[in-house]
Amino acid sequence: MNFGQALEALKSGKRVTRKGWNRKGMWLMLVKSSSHETISETSAYGAVGLTCDVTINAHIDIMTATGSMQPGWIPAQADILAEDWEKIS
Repeated sequence: MNFGQALEALKSGKRVTRKGWNRKGMWLMLVKSSSHETISETSAYGAVGLTCDVTINAHIDIMTATGSMQPGWIPAQADILAEDWEKIS
């Protein structure tokens, strides 16, 4: 798949990965927008003083090679131009 097809797969709820990524176990997921999330004092937003409800915009997260989720993945040019994208779920 190309990057456009990978984006469409993400939008349909699939996870995607690249054959060309050096480390195995890495994949992407789309986190859909959520409206009016209540801010608790113990959340990261509450910790900086945000007290109003907030909308979390849709974004792409990546499962890293270390097994942790990193929100807000941004593709490199190599990712955008790659033709080795695959659906994994």
